[in-house]
Amino acid sequence: MHDQTSLAHEHGPYTLVSIIDGNGILTVDDQQYLLHKGDHFIIPATVKNWTMDGLLLAIASEPTD
Repeated sequence: MHDQTSLAHEHGPYTLVSIIDGNGILTVDDQQYLLHKGDHFIIPATVKNWTMDGLLLAIASEPTD
């Protein structure tokens, strides 16, 4: 991803995100977190929208019923 990307939950109780390559910034509720290759994090379903900004490759997955 180049630039800013807004994300939202599709379904499931959480979204698991893995940063495969690059660096960026995650913004959730006006809080910013640095992202680096090898980072993994979980966004709970109570967070409806978040953004990732930077030059990075990420994989996001959600559990299904």
